[in-house]
Amino acid sequence: MNTNTNSVKRPALAAVGAPLALLLIFAATLVPFFMADSAWARDAYPYVFSAGAAGLLAVRLFTPYQGRDFRLKRLHRIESWIAIIFCAGAFFLFYNDGLQLRDWLRVHSCRSRATDFHLHRHTHARGTPGQRAE
Repeated sequence: MNTNTNSVKRPALAAVGAPLALLLIFAATLVPFFMADSAWARDAYPYVFSAGAAGLLAVRLFTPYQGRDFRLKRLHRIESWIAIIFCAGAFFLFYNDGLQLRDWLRVHSCRSRATDFHLHRHTHARGTPGQRAE
């Protein structure tokens, strides 16, 4: 029997859709570094990244947090903003015919820095997310 009152059961859409979308984003992120010689990979990775970003945004919009824990609600809100920032990165893949790869990477790296800073600040200040302070 689970006695943890803060455990969160995520809907099936979030449990399956979010990891699949993140895997698409991850695969598309690796293409410019490891498959730059392949013409089909260079042509396809903006679309793969965009599909992953749009899928992640759809998952985050259609599976909001329904609980009462404000810390978990904040973390779910951060996940939604991350999906929006991924979509902004997808925009820069198509802006100016993808000639400026650094714009896409800049948005991608800013997203990861902001997320790391926020999660580090909140998890080390008060314990891990989902734990009650005693």
